[in-house]
Amino acid sequence: MDDLLSAAPSRPAWNRICEALDALEGRELDAAIAKVNDALEAWKPFLRFAPRNWAQAAATTGSEPRLRAARTLNLTGQRGLKTTVDKIAECPDIADLHSLIFSLVPIAPKKMKLLAASPHLERIALLRFSMCFMKDTGLSHLSKSESIQGLRTLDLGNNDLGPRGGKIVAKAKTQVFTGLESLSYANNKIGTEGALFLAQAELAALRALDLSRNEVGVEGLRAIATSKTLSALSELTLSDFGIAPELLDALDGTPLLERLHGLKWTGDSDEPTTLLPRLFGLAGFTQLRRLQVSYQGLTDEDLIALAGQEGLGLERLQIDNAHFTKKGVEALAKSPVLAEVKELQLGDCKLDDDAACALIASPHLTKLERLELHGDGGVADRAAEAVAKSAFAGQLESLSFYETSVGDAGAKAIAKLPKLASLSLPQTKVGDAGAIALAEGGQPLTYLGLPDELGKKAQQALKKGLGEEARSALRL
Repeated sequence: MDDLLSAAPSRPAWNRICEALDALEGRELDAAIAKVNDALEAWKPFLRFAPRNWAQAAATTGSEPRLRAARTLNLTGQRGLKTTVDKIAECPDIADLHSLIFSLVPIAPKKMKLLAASPHLERIALLRFSMCFMKDTGLSHLSKSESIQGLRTLDLGNNDLGPRGGKIVAKAKTQVFTGLESLSYANNKIGTEGALFLAQAELAALRALDLSRNEVGVEGLRAIATSKTLSALSELTLSDFGIAPELLDALDGTPLLERLHGLKWTGDSDEPTTLLPRLFGLAGFTQLRRLQVSYQGLTDEDLIALAGQEGLGLERLQIDNAHFTKKGVEALAKSPVLAEVKELQLGDCKLDDDAACALIASPHLTKLERLELHGDGGVADRAAEAVAKSAFAGQLESLSFYETSVGDAGAKAIAKLPKLASLSLPQTKVGDAGAIALAEGGQPLTYLGLPDELGKKAQQALKKGLGEEARSALRL
């Protein structure tokens, strides 16, 4: 066990530790768990996830001592068991968990009442109830929990919540919600009324709020943006709001806009629009660090507007399903707005190799660590070769050309990137020669995705040349 605990944090290392714990019982198991907890205290909670057999044991019997070594318990696959919530609520072995995930596990209100009353959730920092259909009554039971004191992240997505869903959080009489830093109401129906209640909530630590598909309207959005109690809010996710001028006006000149660091705005149309010129025309829009716009039909005019925001300090840019040509991309590539960008993702943006190469060759992309250009068949080997010659080639850690026309020549160029840890090339034209070049590249790859149709020689080279995590990703 000592050798296992000295390994660097990784999924394979954790898997080996779990296998070792599975072989122990009684006092030997207790002693080993104590060692694990001492040695792995600095590991990220998501790496210490409970294996499926541990989760199933806890969900069926209400006991699994090995869970005392885990920090994340994901019960997504346990939805067929009627006793899942009951058994988890009574399981003392969950007392050291950081994250508890019930996605796709239907939780009736009476079951939520049991869970909320569990004395074993004092250390829980993340709860995810996505698609649990708890309804307002279930959320009301959660709001009355006396044991949950350290909650920082709460996902309430897809739970049939109505306007009361906002009121319940705002008017909770316990401390269960007061420390929240991230809250998601995605795909519910809290509406304007619920948003008005939420704007009054005493959530002084709340930084991120997801209101996707809730139809909060102009009045509700304005109330959130001008709230005096949501004073730390700096990341906002909106969806299905369209781009009506009155919705943008709801944000204009508000305290939220002045401190907004992250904005995710998802539409539902591929029709060409011009969102960014309007957005950047709002008063106070100066602090943005992360921008994600999807299905808003952005065009070259939007990229040109973005290129004009030289002092924005943007660090992450993601645009999906847009209509760009070389003209717009060149304008962006020439702009200092890219000077601080560390993550750049353009997906299904109608790019060709010329446009992609123009972007990659930007002299301002000196801090880029993650690049994703996917879903555009016109992007091919020249783009991959441009990455290898780019200003950021020496520091790039993650790269995706998923669903493009990149082939063996591109893969051979990519194999020269010295710090690349994650590479996604499924549904490309990469064949055996490209795969072998990557296998022999000596890069610190922990994830590698490739097309399925590879020959035996390429598979053997990958087994020999890749590390354990990358081999696991390819199921070799």
